[in-house]
Amino acid sequence: MKIKAGHVIGIAALGGLAWYLRDKNPYHIFGSGFIDFTGSKKDPSQLLKALEDTQTQLSRKFRELPDTPENRKQLGHILAIERWGTNKLKVFNGGELLNDSSQEYYPSEEDSMESLMNQFTETRQETIKVGQEAIANADQQKVEHDQFGPLSAAGWIQYLNYHAFLEAYKFKKAEPVSLQDGKEEDAQEISSQTPGLQS
Repeated sequence: MKIKAGHVIGIAALGGLAWYLRDKNPYHIFGSGFIDFTGSKKDPSQLLKALEDTQTQLSRKFRELPDTPENRKQLGHILAIERWGTNKLKVFNGGELLNDSSQEYYPSEEDSMESLMNQFTETRQETIKVGQEAIANADQQKVEHDQFGPLSAAGWIQYLNYHAFLEAYKFKKAEPVSLQDGKEEDAQEISSQTPGLQS
């Protein structure tokens, strides 16, 4: 059986890649290879506009959700990551790099859905402001993400937008209510599936 030169080159390349990745953290590879790379390829205005667009769509989504413990917990998680990530962006602007975790940024368990929605809007506006400054100041600097490794300012912005976007799919919509005639329908369209967000 004759082995073609192209096959040999392909096998050698795969072997080299496997050797290179042998001691690499797969999350770091995803962080640098996808989050950071795709973020760095976008114009800064695109990244910031994506944050604004997602905020608008999420705000509309939040107001359609029932105020339940599960939904408050999920929104609190999104808010905590947003606050934590915004503090990491501040490092590009000369802020202190803290050895903190997102757990420290969770809102009070007593906060209502309305309060959490307002807090997210305020935090996302801060993210946009801080992110704009970070992109201008970052140069080649990177700041460590505890799971995805070192990320650029663009990578952090991309990450925060992806996180809020994807986590929005985990909200619980309202249970259908039974009408007197026995038919079921969603009350006042209170629950709807998470809109197709665009980043």
